[in-house]
Order: sequence, then structure tokens, then C-alpha cells
Amino acid sequence: MLRLFPHPAPMNTHTKILAWIHTVLGAGLTVAGVAIVIGVQLSKPERPDTVPFLIGLFACLWIGFVLPALVGGVALLMGKGWARVVVLLVSFEFLFAFPVGTVLGVYGFYAILKAGSPKPILRSAGAHVRIPPLTPTCQHLQSIEQAIRAAGIEFTASGTAAPKAQCRIHRRSFVRQFAPLEPVTYLEYFIAERSPEDIPVAALECRQCSCRIEVLHPAECNLKTRWFPEAPAPMVLLAEKPFASRSDITSIAPSPTGRFAAIAAGIHNTAQELAIWDVAKHKPVRSMAAHGVIRNMAWSNDERTLVTARGVLWTQGPSSAGPSLFVWDTANGTQIRNFGWEVFGVRGVALSGNGLLILASGMLGETTDRGSTLDLWDSATGRLLTRLACVDGPIRGTMPFFTSVAFSPDGALAIAACDIYVIAMSPSDQAKDQRELPWWWSRGVRIWRLADGQELDLVRPGAPVREVSISQDGTRLLTSGRRFGVWNLTNGSMLWDKANYYADGAAASADGSVVARGVGERVDNHGPYENTGVELYDGSSGELLTSGLHRVTPTAMAFANGTLIAGGVEGELRFWNWRTTSS
Repeated sequence: MLRLFPHPAPMNTHTKILAWIHTVLGAGLTVAGVAIVIGVQLSKPERPDTVPFLIGLFACLWIGFVLPALVGGVALLMGKGWARVVVLLVSFEFLFAFPVGTVLGVYGFYAILKAGSPKPILRSAGAHVRIPPLTPTCQHLQSIEQAIRAAGIEFTASGTAAPKAQCRIHRRSFVRQFAPLEPVTYLEYFIAERSPEDIPVAALECRQCSCRIEVLHPAECNLKTRWFPEAPAPMVLLAEKPFASRSDITSIAPSPTGRFAAIAAGIHNTAQELAIWDVAKHKPVRSMAAHGVIRNMAWSNDERTLVTARGVLWTQGPSSAGPSLFVWDTANGTQIRNFGWEVFGVRGVALSGNGLLILASGMLGETTDRGSTLDLWDSATGRLLTRLACVDGPIRGTMPFFTSVAFSPDGALAIAACDIYVIAMSPSDQAKDQRELPWWWSRGVRIWRLADGQELDLVRPGAPVREVSISQDGTRLLTSGRRFGVWNLTNGSMLWDKANYYADGAAASADGSVVARGVGERVDNHGPYENTGVELYDGSSGELLTSGLHRVTPTAMAFANGTLIAGGVEGELRFWNWRTTSS
């Protein structure tokens, strides 16, 4: 689309004078016109029928002449590109108000078209190249702006007085190239990105001069967005091992040493598979007989046993009765025991450090009416020990249900992610339900102290969560759902979080220093995938470290020492070396 003035209005002396003339003139004529109309009404004129005529005349003049002058002047002062078009139209109207208006009209055309026009053509290598005008940044930002323009990156109007470069900043290479940075700093605003009304803003700011250059916020970017000054080093793809069955990868669980990984595939309407893979060799070493759709798995610390959980969410049909938890001998792939007949499927499972307890999130019935539960089981006998929590069913069309679970490394805490299930209900039916919502109803994570079964109000994600993962020292908690971020488990504070691709996979390294998530989208929910891949972030700051491309969106992933394993729909499975690119 052709735009007359795609860049912010250059604010030189002439345009500033013109902007103030229009602003003051528009405001003054507005006040004067209102005063005249009020005065005429109060003076009780001999012919009252003339008052409506005067009001109508003033309204026409104000809408067609005064208001555009006022709006154009104010917008020009704010650096809006479209303000130049408005001021030009008003200047044309001025030409007919001889003699003062004619002078102002001519001056308006001069200020906009001549004094405010882009610097013309510079000669480079025998060709004519039009260089956009440098915006009025301060001396500390000028070298950065010149480098961005020299890289061929476009500048556009940002909606503020600051120019906006169509690129994203790679902090580490930026620091290397422009150090020392003081008083310049790079900042991102999107205050935790918690409201749909929030506007993402990222900028290079000069703290001394209050000037800035806006750039693309990560929320505005995808894997193809231009980086400045350099792109991060790409992830190294070690192997691509798609499942021959093309069944969706549903769960990946690394063994404690990272030598092996249990990988499950298959959804409710496809064949299911379960195998143990050698991570270094990128191949399966043992297959087991899958017992249904597996959404979560957990290893014992000695790597001799594997616990798997069977569970189909209600959106994919009624949940089914039968054993929901299975314990396997990893040496020979045989099933040791199964249990969990008390629930209709399990979504998340964790094994305590001593291997004695299993924490599992279950579904209590074939439909949502029965609710969701969080239980402790004896791993040796399969006996249900205690029901930590239970959601009895939906209230006013929504119901939180437990998904991913975890033990703290010392076994003192049980942590559960809470997703939200939405039931179609008319507003009138929702209004009939007068039950009070519990305080935890919209909480994305719930935590219990196992010593006394007391629920703790420790971390407070205000959005649904599907995945949780705890660092090996017990100080960091990764949460992923509608938000993606890391929390300090010692005091409940949020280190950082970001808007997230709701259904995509997420994982954290054992020490929590690096976290990963899948990104991408499917056109119209059924078309081809776009901008799909894996992103790695610094666990402490949330800084994007690197990324890798996937054919489809990764929906399950896990760190196994220096390898990141990512799986997705249609059997997509890739092994990445992440240590060389995140250090």
C-alpha cells in the first residue's frame, strides 16, 4: 500500500512553528466562537430566529476549518506522519482567506513540502539511493541509528515521537558492538503482558537525554524477524528421527542421568507407541506395549523403573475406566504393576526422590461433572494414600483441572499445574449458578506441604498452566500455559514471564538455567504450520538465547544433558545440541 508520508514528520524549526500556529489558532478560534455564540444567546437579540443560524454557521466553520487546524497542529507536534496531510489540506483552505490566510497557506506548503521533505539522493557506487532522513535522536543514540540504517533496516512511524526500527535487538551482540552503553539501555515494556490492552514496546533509551529508538518487541516477532546487530547463533541439529507411524508425540521424559529418554506417541484416534531411546545415539533401544494415550511419564532416580500415565481429556470423548498408572521395568520393558482404577485417566505424574510416592492428577469420571483430583499413591503397592485436592465440577461454565505435577527435590512440596476447562453455557444458565468461586479457582499453580497436607499460597500465576518443572536445587519453577515464565520458589516472586502459544511444549534444563518452548501456529487451525520451531531462553532473565526451526510445532520436549529433544505432531522428533549456542 502506498503511503504519502510513511515516516514520522520531521520536526525542524519551520514545522514546529507551523504546528504551533495551527494549534494556537485552532484553540483560539474555538474559544472565541463559543464565547460569541453564548454572548448572542445571553444578550436576548431582537430577532431570536437568527440564533440557530449563527450556531449552525459556527458549527460548519468549526468542523470544516477550525477542528482540522487544531487536530493537525497537535498531531504534528506529536510527530504523527498523517498530520502533514491534514495540515496541507488546511493550508489549502487558508489560501482563500486573503491576505493573512494566504500568507499562512503559502507558509504551510513551504514548511511541509520543502523544509520538511526528506534529504534527497546520495550517490553510492554509481547508483541513486534514497536514504530516509535521520530522526532527531540524541548524540548517544545517533551512532546506533546510523548503524541500523546502514544495515538496510526500515524505520516507520511508531505512534509516538520516537522512530521505530523494524528489527529486534540481540542483547549480547549489541553489547559487544556498542560497549560501553551508558547512558543507553535496552528495555522491553509489556508489563508482564497480562492485559489484552497492553501495547508491546521495546526501545533503546538514553537515560540522560530521554530520547529513544523503538524496535520490535519479542511479542511482535517470529522466527523470520530481522535481528540487530547480529542474529544469535542457531541451534545445532544433531538428528531428525520422525516416527514411521507419523503418530503425534505426546510425552518425552529424560532419565535422571540424561542417558535415556522415554518417548510416547499416539492420540485417541491413532495407534499408541512407547519406547526408551538412547539419547547419544538418537535411536530406540527398547519398546514397550503402550496402554493408551500417554500424556506424562516419570523415572526413578536409579533409572530402573518408569511410571507412565494414561489419560484422554474430555474434549476427545468420554474418559474411560480402567488402570491409569503403570510401573515398568526399564531393563527388560516388562510391566511390573498397574493401578489407578479409582480415576478415569491421569494427566500428570511425578515420582518422589526416594521412589516411594507417586503424585498423579486424575479425572474423576467420564465427563467433567465429576471433576478432577490430585492424589498420592504408594508406588510399591498401588494403594491410594491420600487425596490432596479435588475439584468437584464446573461452576458457571468453567472448571480448573490438574495437569502437570512435580515434587520438590527434597520431597516436601507437591506442585500441580491447573488448566481451565470451559463448558458451553448460555449467559442465563451461568447467572442461575450462584455458587461462590473458591480463592484458587483461577490460580494456574497450586502447592501443598506434604508434612501436614496444608495448601500454600506461594506462587500466583493468574492464567491457566499446563506444564510445571522444578530445578534440581528447588529454587526455580517453570510454568507454561497461556503464560510462559519462571518463578522463585523460595519467596514466590516472578522472575519473568511472557505471552505464550498455549498448547505448545515447554521444558527446563536440570539446573533451570535454560528453558525452552515450542512456537508456531497453524493457519485456520487446520492448514499448514507457519513459523514453527524451538526457542531457548535464559532461565534467570527471560532473554531469548537462540532458536531452531521445526517442520511442525513442537508439543513435547525435554532436556537430557546437552541435548534438547523436541517432538511434535505427525511424529516429528528432533535432537538438538543446545549447550554450544546458549553459553
